[in-house]
Amino acid sequence: MLHLAGLPLNLRASPGWNALTWEAVLAAYAASEHPWVQATASAWLQKLPSLVPHVDGSTVWNGVPDTPAGFELALRSRTAWIANRMAEWCTIEHSLEMSSGGGAWVAAMRAPMPGTDHVVIAEVQEGLDAREWRPVGGRPYSERIRGPVVLVGLARFGAATSEGFDWALLQRVFSGRVVDNSGAILDGRPWSMTPANPRHEVDRENWQAIVAAGAPRWLGKGYGMATAKTHRVCAFGARLELPAGSTLAEIDDQLRRLEVLVVEMTRTTLGP
Repeated sequence: MLHLAGLPLNLRASPGWNALTWEAVLAAYAASEHPWVQATASAWLQKLPSLVPHVDGSTVWNGVPDTPAGFELALRSRTAWIANRMAEWCTIEHSLEMSSGGGAWVAAMRAPMPGTDHVVIAEVQEGLDAREWRPVGGRPYSERIRGPVVLVGLARFGAATSEGFDWALLQRVFSGRVVDNSGAILDGRPWSMTPANPRHEVDRENWQAIVAAGAPRWLGKGYGMATAKTHRVCAFGARLELPAGSTLAEIDDQLRRLEVLVVEMTRTTLGP
């Protein structure tokens, strides 16, 4: 599968396929002894950098163009940069993939929860819903972007229903690390404090049960029954809301510190 080096693809769900960059292919042709092949490949290598937005640690998240195609490409380039940085420092599983809602790209890191079929996750993407990506007169994308949002919690893969999600375990992995017994935040991160309010009645009933057991009402955000039925995955947790004006280096620093929390959550003692 050919892709640009700055826009990597996730082929985890496509066994038998291998990734190869256009840059590597063109570099090979540029070394050809045939003058026309060499000239054409070299010209394309010079052209490619202008086709993909340049991003680095100083790039501001909401510094995006005000055209739908340019905006979407800018977001993908930012998320790809974050995912590429993860490849340098992340010691647990990490990937770049499409969101279950479509449109947005997600940089994720995950660690299995021993003794369960759950996985501790931290997934970052733009907080603007993909349905809101259409142009709005008088409101440029740079003003509408909400900023990167990180979902931290538990996921369950391969199940066509969210009924088997362990809500009690979700409460335990946050207790003592993110919140105290009264639900007060311990770690100083910018957690979203709005109530979770899952839509499906099964998810909502389970969320209400952990709230009754002392969990904060903002724990339980994510994607549940509907996504399990369509994509065979569900995930619930809490969301970190980073400023839209964050640089990519600042976001990378937040994720580096989150890896420590993700790994620590996997050490949670399982309950009865």
